[in-house]
Amino acid sequence: MGLLSFNFPVILPVFAEKTFHGTGGTYSLMSAVLSAGSVLGSLAVGKVPHPRRQYLVVTSLAFGIALGATALAPTVPIACVLLVAAGAAGFSFVTLASVALQLHAAPEFRGRVMALWVFVFIGTTPIGSVVMGWITQGWGPRGALWVGAVAAIVAAGGAFLIRTPIRTDDELETRFR
Repeated sequence: MGLLSFNFPVILPVFAEKTFHGTGGTYSLMSAVLSAGSVLGSLAVGKVPHPRRQYLVVTSLAFGIALGATALAPTVPIACVLLVAAGAAGFSFVTLASVALQLHAAPEFRGRVMALWVFVFIGTTPIGSVVMGWITQGWGPRGALWVGAVAAIVAAGGAFLIRTPIRTDDELETRFR
């Protein structure tokens, strides 16, 4: 998802200009509402007592659906509403995934696991920026948003299919005492 779904700085300026014939103000508005959704999503995750795989599946799926819907948006106001939803779902996923990795990693490996997380998720975004720039140039910004949407939905499907040992909250609490 870091490679293909989180490349808004590459896609949104072109989306604002080419799709909606907007200006820098249109791009700024889209970035602001995406950011507002991100903050809302990250805060909402604070209410989750323990990040479970099904939450990751749901947030990844919701992110993919919101990106796909944004690609279909006929007007700037509708795109902005959908970008709030995309920001909320996308950053709920990022926050939940980060917390889940920290909670489930053995203490002696937690730093290494988080380093790999940063490398895989954040480290692939610059490569994805080049890829998504190429896709945006060839298929337009709507096509690029669809590629990101499909990547998020595929990630949700993969997470749904993976079976991991069940750990109860009590087991985790005992482990971290």
